[in-house]
Amino acid sequence: MVTLQFDIFGFPAGTVLLFGGTDNQGAWFNDLHVFAADKWSPITPANDPPSGRANHIAWLFQNRMYVQGGQGKRGLVEDLWRYDLLSNTWQQLQNPPDFISPHAHPIIYGDNAYFVDAHLFPDTGGTLYSFDMVNEQWGQQKLPGDWPPGQRGDYMMVQVDGKAYMLGGRIWDPDTQTLNYTVEVWILDMTTFIWTQLEDMPYPIAKEEAVYDPYQQSIIVWGGRQSESVIFPGNKTLIYYFEQSPVEQFPTSDIPSEFILMQNYPNPFNPQTTIEYQLSKKTHVLLTVFDIRGREVLTIVKGEQPQGHYQIKFDSHNLTSGTYFYQLETDDQTLCKRMLILK
Repeated sequence: MVTLQFDIFGFPAGTVLLFGGTDNQGAWFNDLHVFAADKWSPITPANDPPSGRANHIAWLFQNRMYVQGGQGKRGLVEDLWRYDLLSNTWQQLQNPPDFISPHAHPIIYGDNAYFVDAHLFPDTGGTLYSFDMVNEQWGQQKLPGDWPPGQRGDYMMVQVDGKAYMLGGRIWDPDTQTLNYTVEVWILDMTTFIWTQLEDMPYPIAKEEAVYDPYQQSIIVWGGRQSESVIFPGNKTLIYYFEQSPVEQFPTSDIPSEFILMQNYPNPFNPQTTIEYQLSKKTHVLLTVFDIRGREVLTIVKGEQPQGHYQIKFDSHNLTSGTYFYQLETDDQTLCKRMLILK
């Protein structure tokens, strides 16, 4: 049996969850599994889970996983559920105001999940649906600019801070009644909600996988299809470099002579704060965040950096309130400071 079209997530504290999916024999699953100590184990929730489904939308916020819509035994489903990792319970929430395609991509910005719904382009007339995860209510807003042209799907959406990158996919041609593979790359600025077209990819790709690599300050694309008959070679990857980066060296007339880690600001904060440090020489750098128990939460910077002053923006939208530590380690020194998230 092969399980397909499930969702898998890693929580900041290191917990990895797998939910739902289907198989090649027509079964639909609604079970949860957790990955720990190099093995998978089933989770038995304290109450009934949602119905079995695949091709659903799922996203994380703090210690919660949200599951929206998808396809089940009786066809498309539109309900929204929340799984609480701490209480091990499911709860059904308010349905969205309109049908949201299973191929939609949630963009988490602040306390909201915004949905770029491929199959409603351009039928929504520039409306972007959102879900407030604090009050757990749906909303919608009219975008000030134009959507990327044409109805499109099977693209990848990659989020980097306050921007979301749409890569490739297929666009519906009403004249020929066909889906055409595209090389287009678009970016949605979440502070202005304006789309901008960027440089095309070298190949048309759809149904691909993509991930942001903070160390190379790039988006890595692999897999997918270049056409209905051509699968993108497994030994090839595309690396998309761009100026937007969580790590920036800011100009200064002074040459640093000390290794310094500054206190983040603002502090306390929600959801973003700035961390600054300076390096007195070229060195390997590891900037890591730990929780109050000393467990590693995530790595912000890893790699070699030249002498200079550095400034980064750290986003805590996937973390719960509490005390955390950020540690800067070089070839021969280590510094650590405390920060506080208030939500």
